[in-house]
Amino acid sequence: MLIRTATIEDLDAITAVEAECFPPTEAATRSDFKQRLAHYSNHFWLMFDEDKLIAFVDGMVTDMADLTDEMYEHAALHKEDGTWQMIFGVNTIPEYRRHGYAGASYNVPSQMPELRAAKDLCSPAKIN
Repeated sequence: MLIRTATIEDLDAITAVEAECFPPTEAATRSDFKQRLAHYSNHFWLMFDEDKLIAFVDGMVTDMADLTDEMYEHAALHKEDGTWQMIFGVNTIPEYRRHGYAGASYNVPSQMPELRAAKDLCSPAKIN
């Protein structure tokens, strides 16, 4: 497994995972993700099994403490130095669910210390 942040080149793969995880009426669109990647691609964490994108987590940073519908709709509300990291979704394609990847040992680049810390918080022993 490999985890890294997203780039615009990941747009089609992210959109495909979203489509597998949500019904069409609820899924974010390609255009939604294009805007999100333009504003905060470094807040998209992608998990790969070899070359296949199997899961991602995304969300903007803000000074507002509560997640609102407006945040999903307006990526420009992202504030890089904000107080709160919002999580819009933890999307995993169905065949990879319930395999314990949150507590697994996988390659997290050393330049991503915040993700290393998050992985430690998600170990199976710490999840109730």
